[in-house]
Amino acid sequence: MNSQVNILVVDDDRLIVKTVKRLLEKMDYQVSSALSAELGLKKLQEETYDLILLDLLMPGMDGTKFLESFPKGPDIPVIIMSGQQDISSKLATFDLGAVDYITKPFSSAILLARIEAKLRRS
Repeated sequence: MNSQVNILVVDDDRLIVKTVKRLLEKMDYQVSSALSAELGLKKLQEETYDLILLDLLMPGMDGTKFLESFPKGPDIPVIIMSGQQDISSKLATFDLGAVDYITKPFSSAILLARIEAKLRRS
């Protein structure tokens, strides 16, 4: 039962946020969204999440800075969703605590499979 699972989507692309949110809600996940890293950090102070989907390239604070500013405490898996394909960008996010990296564009089936795999392990 996914209705008890709370996911935060942090991405400045409104279409991606809307699409991912709709997909996850169809799978009975509780979904919150933030259109900036700053807003995402604020939401983390206000609510508890089981998983975060995070874009890297955003105006203002980017996803890397978000990971660096991430509140230390209970482990919340972070899956990066980014158009950046270079290996150094991917490796840097793992060093900062991300558990997975999905390159945009991605299929809904892959996104769901990776979310479910991470939630089973946490």
